Amino acid sequence: FKLSTLKSKDNLFDENQHIPQEEIVAAGKVVKLASDIEREGFLFKPKTELELGEASLLAGKLEIAEGYFNQALRNFMMPKFGDKEGEVEARIRLGTIAIMRGKTTDAEEYYNQSLDLSKQICYRKGEAKSLGNLGNIKKKRGEYDDAKKLYRECLMIAREVGYSLIEANSLDHLGTLERARGEMDEAEKLHQESLHCFRLIKNRQGEATALNNLGWIAKHRGALNKAKEIFKEASSINREIGRPAGIASDLYNLGIIEKILGNLEHSKSLIEESIMIRRKVGIEGDLDRPIMVLGIIAKMRGEFGEAEILFQESLAIAQKSEDRI
Repeated sequence: FKLSTLKSKDNLFDENQHIPQEEIVAAGKVVKLASDIEREGFLFKPKTELELGEASLLAGKLEIAEGYFNQALRNFMMPKFGDKEGEVEARIRLGTIAIMRGKTTDAEEYYNQSLDLSKQICYRKGEAKSLGNLGNIKKKRGEYDDAKKLYRECLMIAREVGYSLIEANSLDHLGTLERARGEMDEAEKLHQESLHCFRLIKNRQGEATALNNLGWIAKHRGALNKAKEIFKEASSINREIGRPAGIASDLYNLGIIEKILGNLEHSKSLIEESIMIRRKVGIEGDLDRPIMVLGIIAKMRGEFGEAEILFQESLAIAQKSEDRI
């Protein structure tokens, strides 16, 4: 992965393919970063590789991002750099890529490595990040007590050292955990706290995530129009910042609401677009869910043969995904 691959927006996309505006925004950020790096002459510093990986990830280019993160990890481990904190950060980001691809076991290994190294070098920020990510894996597996313990430990470190972004993320994760346990009042309180924190630090991605979680609580309570408005607000933010993963989630969420409201054609269109974006950027984790919803919609429309095909596809993906471990 060289700078030449990022010299223009066009290089980030397939030829002769319609490019949504939000992806052009994200791609533009990658190109600007690459141009700044070339001008200032510090292309091969591993911290810059991390930045390029982050920008590529925002643009939805998982393969390019993974290449930069792996390159950064190798360089951080070289004697001439010897940056243990950088090594922690690279491993955490590779864990994120693994999660997005549905490879939970690989992600868990990266996070455990980053946690162990963070403790060895007393890198509290890396320790907090690793704990939060391991909590996410525990939550996915339904191990809620273990997840809560990890989230609380992460939150304690964040508040102790003053890491506002990690604090906001921890509150949001705790909210999703309480929602999974059916504790909606507590979940709403935590998500509102999280939203407040994200807005204080002007983190738009986090703001969109917190709003989506509040939307799900409104949906659970039957306030469908309120949920729809919240999901639309989150979608507006994700499109503004050019975040394909967030846009895909927003489309899915809105599709679920439209299905419940009985607008099956609109629901189908939204969820199909969500699946298209996920596949385009390589997000395989949880892909079985939107496909299953398409199957339900087909069944509701009396298209039983199509429904059976979609259910079988969803089942095959679920069985293959390590997220079901």
